[in-house]
Amino acid sequence: MKKIFLIAVAAIAALVSCTHAERIESVMGDDLQVRFTTSVGTYTVKSNDTGFDNGDAIGITALNPINASNVKYIYRDGALVPEGEGIKWVQAQKTPTLFYAVYPYREDFHMNNDGTFGDFEEIPNALLITVESDQSTYEGYSRSNQLACSVTAAPGEEVNMSFYHNVTKVVISVDNRIGANITEAYLANVYGRYLRYDGSNAGNLGAIKAYREDESTWKLLVVPQSSRPTIVLKTAEGKEYCFEYPEGGNIRFYNGDQIKFSVLLDDSATSSTFTSEVENWSEDTEIEFDNEAYTRRKALAGLFGEYTATSSSKATNNPWTMKLQSAGTRVAFYNLFANPAWAADDTLYYGDISEDMSTIIIPCGQAAEYVYNGTPLVLWRTFIYTDENETTSWDAEDEGSIVVEIVRNDAGDVIGLDFGDYGTLAYINGAGYIGMALPKITATKITE
Repeated sequence: MKKIFLIAVAAIAALVSCTHAERIESVMGDDLQVRFTTSVGTYTVKSNDTGFDNGDAIGITALNPINASNVKYIYRDGALVPEGEGIKWVQAQKTPTLFYAVYPYREDFHMNNDGTFGDFEEIPNALLITVESDQSTYEGYSRSNQLACSVTAAPGEEVNMSFYHNVTKVVISVDNRIGANITEAYLANVYGRYLRYDGSNAGNLGAIKAYREDESTWKLLVVPQSSRPTIVLKTAEGKEYCFEYPEGGNIRFYNGDQIKFSVLLDDSATSSTFTSEVENWSEDTEIEFDNEAYTRRKALAGLFGEYTATSSSKATNNPWTMKLQSAGTRVAFYNLFANPAWAADDTLYYGDISEDMSTIIIPCGQAAEYVYNGTPLVLWRTFIYTDENETTSWDAEDEGSIVVEIVRNDAGDVIGLDFGDYGTLAYINGAGYIGMALPKITATKITE
């Protein structure tokens, strides 16, 4: 059986500061009842930030020779009250016992008597730290406070359980200079739900809704991780202000730390500073957020993927599948000219997103990286015209641009593309046209 060992937990617990600590005594039943006192260090992150609340449940495991697994104790008015008989010393016990405690109590928590957690596949939740995705209520925030303790004690001694933190406290402080009616605050793009004790994150990046402490301060808890977070502020009118950690690196969230985000909400709503206030750090770090880049990415969410495209009857393979890919700050189009035989992955043509993010401008005359017998495929635009004899025909040119409108529904989701009055074709010098799609091209987003 694969074993995952508890490494140096007692040593970690011993390092935790105990300012703001409270003492909790266990209710005694007889002389063999184990006496527990507990303390919680400086960065206790319960909703009141001072310690346990009445009704909080703690699971305590006692290893050899007691061998009591995950016994529930309830905090009531300064005492730890066991459900049932509680944990007792073994009659005539002379050797010390390792006690391990977790808050909040989890029914499926298990620890082997040799101090290991066992096989992950058999007992997955023994290795998980979880926080709520919605911490806007007292209960959600309080349940997200993940505490643990490990201590060794001999028979007759009080077992003083000094809890340390498995989570990071985040404080969002808003300097609201425009008087916006902010009702919600989130920390997005973080692993908010799971962390294995072996140090690896699991689950998907998501958002955590914060608990409002006062008019300008929100707080929440995240699991330890390295990520690139975004602060999202929402108003009563439905407006969002987003502040994103800048390109080029992540921020590290260590368990037991408290980190402060300071957001400046001014007329431009584009500036913010991040300040870390972490115990034992010699200096704070201030980093500016990039609201503009985040807003552009959000507005274009859902743009990339496959589309079913159609045009006039002269298009080859009509309808066909068109694909859009991200290419850094640009958009790459796959199979613009409706001929799959020529649309290898590197037959891509590039477009640029307009400043208002409503259109994509595709310059004509650009050559694909793919070549035919050493000759590149050049993008032209086609158009329909009527001559002086009122004869309708089509023509093409390799200059100018094709302006593609991004079509959205009422909810703002991308649902299609409109190429306007122009079609597309690929031209090979000496070989002619190898694929074309005459006006008007329209493309409908393929959704799962």
